[in-house]
Amino acid sequence: MSKLRRMIVMAKADKLEFKLSCKIELLEEQLEAMEKYALVLEARAIIEEIELMKEEL
Repeated sequence: MSKLRRMIVMAKADKLEFKLSCKIELLEEQLEAMEKYALVLEARAIIEEIELMKEEL
């Protein structure tokens, strides 16, 4: 997710070395969906007592 977030920031700053093939709004929706899904997985891990490794930011 951090790479997608970084790409969105870079695109908004017009600093990408390539041209996006889709609208930035679609990438933002994708990031939001991925973040929500990660929260669901974390909640499930708590319920099922599964220890997760924390991603380094």
